[in-house]
Amino acid sequence: MLGLGLSTGFQYESLFGALSAQWATSVVNETGSEIDILVATFLVGYDFGDVGLRLQTGAQYQDWDQRIRGEIPLGGGLAPLEFDIDLSVAKTSFLVGVYKDFGKHWNAVAMAGFGARDQLTVNLGYRF
Repeated sequence: MLGLGLSTGFQYESLFGALSAQWATSVVNETGSEIDILVATFLVGYDFGDVGLRLQTGAQYQDWDQRIRGEIPLGGGLAPLEFDIDLSVAKTSFLVGVYKDFGKHWNAVAMAGFGARDQLTVNLGYRF
């Protein structure tokens, strides 16, 4: 497996943004499969300051290609069934989220995605 990622962000007064991209490739000889993945996410938002609340919106692009090759033994003197499957997806989803601090140590994030892929991600975090 080989991968590479890059993330950057900015904040100007109460406005902020983030850009993140990850690429990975993997080959698994035991299963005869290969996968290449590219994910890019862009977010912009507003930080409400002392109340510990941030609202954000953006988009996420996902592009992955997977190839699975192999054979299934049929027995009974029959030749094995060989297969070669190519799967490919390129999708863009739109994101809306909220980040909230709870006191000095706790925070929560909820991010919903709509469009080509519907998703909901919720995270509860503790900072030491």
